[in-house]
Amino acid sequence: MNKVIITGADGFIGSNTVKFFLSRGWTVLALDIAETPIRLTDVEPNLIYCRWDAFDPEDLPESIWNQEWDVFIHFAWNGSAGPKRLDLDLQIKFLLAEFNPNGGADGPNDTT
Repeated sequence: MNKVIITGADGFIGSNTVKFFLSRGWTVLALDIAETPIRLTDVEPNLIYCRWDAFDPEDLPESIWNQEWDVFIHFAWNGSAGPKRLDLDLQIKFLLAEFNPNGGADGPNDTT
């Protein structure tokens, strides 16, 4: 069985992507900052929903590391809507976290 991880899974694009993969029989690990999903309310046997804060990569569920996944799709972005969209400091912080999620690259100027 094919398995996919989708971050930002309860957002507009993420939730539709989750539904796409579920309709094709995939197992979906849906990660989102919301405690309970707003858009992903249907009970699906192949859907695993977990709360995850993209600012804290170490907070990833153990289930990610204990099995193999075929695809990883990353839609999570804090501040993609509302007044946070105009918060430049927040956007820069999140962008740098994307370049350095686990101590890898130090940002856009890293040459390693």
